[in-house]
Amino acid sequence: MIRRVLVGCAVTAALIGAPTAHAEGLTRYWSYWNGSDGAWSYATQGAGTTIPRDGDVEAWTFVVSEGMTEAGGPPTLDPRRVWQKACGTVASNQGQKAVAVALDFGTADIAPAGETPPAPRTECAVVDAGANGFQILSAVADVRADGGFLCGIDGFPREECAPIIDALEPAPVASDVAQAPSEESSGTPWWTLGVLAVAAIVGLVVWRRR
Repeated sequence: MIRRVLVGCAVTAALIGAPTAHAEGLTRYWSYWNGSDGAWSYATQGAGTTIPRDGDVEAWTFVVSEGMTEAGGPPTLDPRRVWQKACGTVASNQGQKAVAVALDFGTADIAPAGETPPAPRTECAVVDAGANGFQILSAVADVRADGGFLCGIDGFPREECAPIIDALEPAPVASDVAQAPSEESSGTPWWTLGVLAVAAIVGLVVWRRR
């Protein structure tokens, strides 16, 4: 699906994708990437100040990263495949540009508790030639921003906004019923076996006397 948008309205340059103030700590946020020559590079400028050109490829990836660096991981799709899939048959008109956008919502193990990440998708944004990265994203997705920071894309995550977290939510622990019995509680108690053995001996002695 292609959405066209006019960018006559101003968008603040502070809309960059995630709070740069979170310089340290484990942060869960939407990271911003630029694709070129078959590789991704972590954006050195915010989406509000980046002006992609016609034919460029952008990506937004939901990650958990230490210190908000590229250690959070680049998108898995090759930028060339993103362009071909999203904009391969699209032609921009005079005064417009076509930019391919990949949206990677991350994996279930890094999603906020109780939330399931949507499937990744690619879109082609046909926008005004002067559109910045944030405006391009807004042309192909529903964006939630707060205080100049990008918080959510297409409703994911629902409420949080690039929080610093101590650790990822632990995986649910199986209930006691589902757990294998411990060594102490498994099998027949030893004293029961002893009683049965004594009963067997007594029975044998009585049988022989008869």
